[in-house]
Amino acid sequence: MAKRGLAAILLLGGLLRLGYGFAYPPPQNGLYDPDSYVVLASSVADSWSLSENGKPSAHREPAYPVALGLFFKLFGRSYRAVLGANIVFGLAALALLYAVGRRVFGEAAGLIAAGMAAVYPPFVFYCAQSLRETWMIAASALALWSLLEALSRRTPGWFAAAGAANALAALSNTVFLPFALAAAPAIIFLCRRERRPWAGRAGLYAAVLILAYAVWPVRNYMRFGTWVLGSTAGAGSTFYTFLIAPQETGGTPEQQKFLENDPAIIQSAGMDPLRMEHHFWKAGLERVRRAPWAYVRLVAWRFFWDMWRPIPRPRAYAHPYALVRLAAILTDCWIIPLGIVGMLWVRFRPLESLWLYLFLASTDLVYSLVLTMNRYRFSLMPWIILFAAVMLERGRARLKRAV
Repeated sequence: MAKRGLAAILLLGGLLRLGYGFAYPPPQNGLYDPDSYVVLASSVADSWSLSENGKPSAHREPAYPVALGLFFKLFGRSYRAVLGANIVFGLAALALLYAVGRRVFGEAAGLIAAGMAAVYPPFVFYCAQSLRETWMIAASALALWSLLEALSRRTPGWFAAAGAANALAALSNTVFLPFALAAAPAIIFLCRRERRPWAGRAGLYAAVLILAYAVWPVRNYMRFGTWVLGSTAGAGSTFYTFLIAPQETGGTPEQQKFLENDPAIIQSAGMDPLRMEHHFWKAGLERVRRAPWAYVRLVAWRFFWDMWRPIPRPRAYAHPYALVRLAAILTDCWIIPLGIVGMLWVRFRPLESLWLYLFLASTDLVYSLVLTMNRYRFSLMPWIILFAAVMLERGRARLKRAV
C-alpha cells in the first residue's frame, strides 16, 4: 500500500514538473543561465573540465555542473536535458524525503511529507530553471538519509557511504559543509550511547568526507595558486554589501545609494574574482570587529525571522508578484508555522530527529552570517514540510481515535 502511495506521489510530482516546465520555459530557449551552470555543464560535456571562456573556473561548486554536464553529454545541450535532469533530481528528493520521514517518524508522516513536497510551488518552479536548487535538496536529503542508514546498519561501508554523500552535498553548496563536519561528533555521541565501537566508524566517516571534499580545494590551488574552499561566486562581496546596505533594499535601486561612495567598493574596481573575494571578506570582518553587537543582532534577525518570512518582498519575479504572493499565502503561511510547531512538539523524540534539527540550524546559521532570502530557504523546506506532516499525521490519528 505504501509503495503504491509513493509511486502515485512520484507520478504526480513528475507530471506537474514536466507540465510546468513545458508551459513556462525560462527565456533564451529555456537556457537562461544567470548563475553560469549551463556554461560550466557544457564545458564538462565538451572537455570534462570546469571552464569559462576557455579558462579554468571555480565560479560555482562542482557537483551540479558535473551532474548536468553528464546529461548534456548523453542528451545534448538543450532545455529538455536541463528539465529532464532536474525532474530526475526532484523525484529523487521526494523519494529520499519519504525515506527519511518513514525512518524517523513513520510511514504515514513520510507519505504526507512527500505528497506535500510533490505539489509545493517553489519545488515545481525550480525544476524548470537551470539552477542548482533542485539538485541541492536531493543531495542534502541523500546526506541525511545516509547518516540514518549508517547509524541503523552500523557497518563500516555505510559510514564510508555517509561520508561520501555528505561530501557530495558540500560540493553542491559549501553552506552544507559545517553540517557535514559537525555530523561526525554527533555520530560518535549516538553510537557511544549504544556502547559500540563508535570511534573507528566515525573516523572512517570523517576520513572519507574530508578526502572526497579535498579534491575540490586542491584542484583550485593547483589551477589558481590559492585556496578556494567553495567558489568565487561572490559570497565575500555579498557579505560586505549587506553590512552596508539594509537587506530590505537588495535588488532595488535604493541599494546602490548605500554602496556608491563606499571606500572598499571603490577599491575593488578592476580586481579579479579571487582577489575581490579576499578583499571583501577582509573589509567585512573588519566592520564586524568594529561593531560586533550590531552584527550579532543582524544575524539573529536573519536566523529567527528573515529566513522564515513567509511572504516574499515585492520584486521582479518570473511570474506576477500577486501570483507569487498568493502561492505563499496558500502554502508557506501555514506550512512554516505548522513545521515550527512540529519541531517544538517532537523535541528530539525519536533521537534520530536530531539530524534534522542539526541540518536546519546549521544551514540557517551559515546563511544568516552572510545573507538570507526566500530562495535560500529552499533546501530547508523539505524538513519543515516533514515536521508539518508529523503534526498533520498526529492530528489525523487523534481525530480517528475520537471518532
